[in-house]
Amino acid sequence: MSRKQKTIEKVILFTKSSDPRTGFLSNESKHSFILDEKRWPTVEHYLQAKKFDGTEYEETIRKAPTVYQARKLAQPYTTLAFDPSGRVSRKKVYGRKDPKKQAEYYIREDWAVVEPVLMEEAIRAKFSQNARLKRRLLDTHNAKLTNPQNPLLGPTLERIRGELSPKSSPTATAASPAPSGWSPKELKDFRSDHLSAKDKKFVEGMVALTLRVAETEGRGKVHAGMVEDAAYSIAPNKKTGEEIVRYIRGINDVSWTDIYSSMPKYERVINEIHEIFTKSDEWQKTQIGPSALIAATLRWLHMEATPAQKEEIYAAASNPSKVDIVLQKQKRWYRRSPEFTPGRRKPKAKAKAKARKPKAKAKPSQSPRRRRH
Repeated sequence: MSRKQKTIEKVILFTKSSDPRTGFLSNESKHSFILDEKRWPTVEHYLQAKKFDGTEYEETIRKAPTVYQARKLAQPYTTLAFDPSGRVSRKKVYGRKDPKKQAEYYIREDWAVVEPVLMEEAIRAKFSQNARLKRRLLDTHNAKLTNPQNPLLGPTLERIRGELSPKSSPTATAASPAPSGWSPKELKDFRSDHLSAKDKKFVEGMVALTLRVAETEGRGKVHAGMVEDAAYSIAPNKKTGEEIVRYIRGINDVSWTDIYSSMPKYERVINEIHEIFTKSDEWQKTQIGPSALIAATLRWLHMEATPAQKEEIYAAASNPSKVDIVLQKQKRWYRRSPEFTPGRRKPKAKAKAKARKPKAKAKPSQSPRRRRH
């Protein structure tokens, strides 16, 4: 009788970051990474802070000394509210109880939707920017990774492990050539009920310029820094370009309440722009940053630009193929020249040793004389 061979699937169970064998898989492991041009101590810091994206409280959580304190800062507290009739009610708000600021924050409404996307983005940055961690993740081979406390964490790690594996397809690597699937037809399919005809043309032009920047950089993926270079290129002059870049970099410091008051459909516009990027490249589903920066550029056009600037930028966006790509002279982690590796700092110059004067020799102490009784 022939016996059927049973295949045993290897399972790696991880829960605590303090475990020397599996702790590196946890979101609480102390392996920092750079994302959104900021250094984050852990993935958990990033997730807790992004609940309050675009507020001062996001930076407060990012700077929390420990994961425990980051989580504690993201927990709500109860406060009393008085309505016009004088009735007292309780409501849950977020934010440190500071009597000087008296600031109240609220978790973003789309948190349940964007949390898995942001978690995957942070984990990808954590392992791709640390060669030692990447090697340890690849050493798990085809094992099933399981975390009972977070069911999404294991499958996310397995997916990223497949992307980082040398055997994966070229489209899964960050250094792949520019995607050939992009075509002007996809930009023409862009439809939005929340934008005017001019704004649609502007968004289409910014997407096309961002793709041209990606080709110039020799990358097949679109990153946030490429949107900055596209905005810098579409500006009529250097001063305006620097103004736009400075504005969209500081958009994280603007509260969502202020953004929604001026542009109520802002978040929907971001999602519509994001759909353009994801049509030909599934990897872009996890990259919401470029779409948010294009929307921020549109907000600058509405809130800060002069009528003359608007006319020139709208005209340039209507014909993006004639716009000259100008790359800013800044360090980009995806740019090979000059080479820049995230997480490494330049060694500090050693201070010149000062000539020390020889210490004077201490005089030998004389023993006290005995008293005569």
